[in-house]
Amino acid sequence: MGKETFTVGTASARPGTRSFGKLIVGELSDGSPVEMPVIVVNGANPGPVLYVGAAIHANELNGVEIIRRMVPEIDPQKLSGTIIFVPTQNPLAFRAKHPLTPFFHEKGDITDMWQAFPGNPNHDVTSIMTHILVTEAMSKAEYIIDLHGGFPADRCAALPMPDNKKAEELAKAFNLWIIEYAPPVKVPLYDLGKDMKKVVVCVELGHSEWLDERRITQGIKGMWNALRHLKMIEGAVEPPEKPPIYIMSSMTIRAGKGGWLITHVDCLDEVKKGHLLATVYNLFDFEKTEEIRAPRDGVVLRIVTYPQVNRGSRVVALGWS
Repeated sequence: MGKETFTVGTASARPGTRSFGKLIVGELSDGSPVEMPVIVVNGANPGPVLYVGAAIHANELNGVEIIRRMVPEIDPQKLSGTIIFVPTQNPLAFRAKHPLTPFFHEKGDITDMWQAFPGNPNHDVTSIMTHILVTEAMSKAEYIIDLHGGFPADRCAALPMPDNKKAEELAKAFNLWIIEYAPPVKVPLYDLGKDMKKVVVCVELGHSEWLDERRITQGIKGMWNALRHLKMIEGAVEPPEKPPIYIMSSMTIRAGKGGWLITHVDCLDEVKKGHLLATVYNLFDFEKTEEIRAPRDGVVLRIVTYPQVNRGSRVVALGWS
């Protein structure tokens, strides 16, 4: 787009300008408003429309900081196309400092906004928020980047929608070592992208509940490179330091005992079958109760960062090509 005024919610930007506004959802029982912040950066030159969202799981905060730092650095006079930013996609969960919507009143209500796509204007508040996000913002974009973080874990990977070459190339532009085609859960946003003919990439960057400068820096570099890849800004796409690993399958390894967890690997470590991943200790006598070992060769995709685990808690995600 470009060359004409671009409006999302109450944000309306003329060519070569940026505008700050909101997507209005409605109100809670006490009358307090439910609104999502939205920023439109409308380039002076024609080009694609990119949507960038963060904090759909609202304790995954690195994406919010990536957007906060990037917006003032983007020169709309030099931008080709338009960028729609929504830094806090689930405002109710954001208020609660929680990954999920903290309102669950009836059986069938949805609390995980990431699982609510495409939304429903006549259902629960999470479904309504999702519907507004889709119809008023995402529908106007050709490309969608959804910024995430691990909960409660370190994650660093780009996850393109399957069977889409444009999504794979956009994911590669982030220069993260892992390109993952094996997300641990169903991703309805990919189905939305397929139905609406959008190119969708989810990016996992770092921990939840605190700002991880290492992953924020990676994310900012990746976003600038993505803009170069889409030819929205000038400059050559920076090549990766090493070729990415394509993860086609993954598994979750859980604690067999509850207690105090000490991990022995980091995210992105390559491990062999039998490698010691973590140890669980009993807090009553500090005796070792479990050694968690890799059941096969693979790459550590996710490593929990909380030391408290229950029996059945997720500890490590292991992936392989």
